[in-house]
Amino acid sequence: MDSLAVESVDGEVFTVEQARTQSQRYKSGFACLPLFWGVNVWLFYPTFRGAPAADPVVKKYTRYSAACFTASSALFLTWLLVFAVGGPAVLGQRLFDKLDATRLDVWGILTGGA
Repeated sequence: MDSLAVESVDGEVFTVEQARTQSQRYKSGFACLPLFWGVNVWLFYPTFRGAPAADPVVKKYTRYSAACFTASSALFLTWLLVFAVGGPAVLGQRLFDKLDATRLDVWGILTGGA
């Protein structure tokens, strides 16, 4: 691998321009979907870990993705433990009922209350 190429985790070689474009697309997370942040880190893992010929721009994007993926995973796991697992025992029945998404009238919201 020369300095004008970036290698992915599965051995695929990207040009620097392709790698930067791909990494930037995943960095934006496609509307902040955490899965794509994780995919960005996984795909460019050699660059993320600091390969000898790592492109600094791709490295910056993958580090940003890693931070966003870690933060979003921490928030999700916190919600999962408190709301889904603990439920009313942790939050109290009144607050649990207020925050319960299963009680939302989604059809009414989508149709404008019709």
